[in-house]
Amino acid sequence: MNRLWVLRHAKSDWSRALPDFDRDLNERGVRNADALRDWLHGQEYLPQRIVTSPALRAARTAEAARTACPSARFLTDMRIYHGDADTMLRVVCEVEDSVESLLIAGHNPGITYFVNALSGSPVIDVLPTCGLVRFSVKCSWRELDFGAAQLDLLRTPKGGVQ
Repeated sequence: MNRLWVLRHAKSDWSRALPDFDRDLNERGVRNADALRDWLHGQEYLPQRIVTSPALRAARTAEAARTACPSARFLTDMRIYHGDADTMLRVVCEVEDSVESLLIAGHNPGITYFVNALSGSPVIDVLPTCGLVRFSVKCSWRELDFGAAQLDLLRTPKGGVQ
């Protein structure tokens, strides 16, 4: 069985006039990303592959997660930046069968739409910044479709794990 982790980037810094792509994490975002890293250390099915939007805030959040699974292959994919649910599904469907656990990190609103579409029903109105969802997937990545994943857990910085 495959595991799919879906992560929204941590809180970004709006204090400087930078292009959207170049915004980094703010202090709260860094704290939340560090807490996510620490929490991941005790989890099962850690990602073997991490695919993230190359936008700085997403890549920094994904990098924090990577420190909990240092052997994971880390890739950026521009399609995830501003990607919708269909685009994210295409990215996941391209992953080789040898990868049993995958993390994809991106942005709202696409990441929330992706989570809800994977589960086949609304599970969350808005995935908060640094929110993380894990799904069980009983098919190969290339066969994955909306509604075909089983929600295992939902972790939010303020709400804990459900």
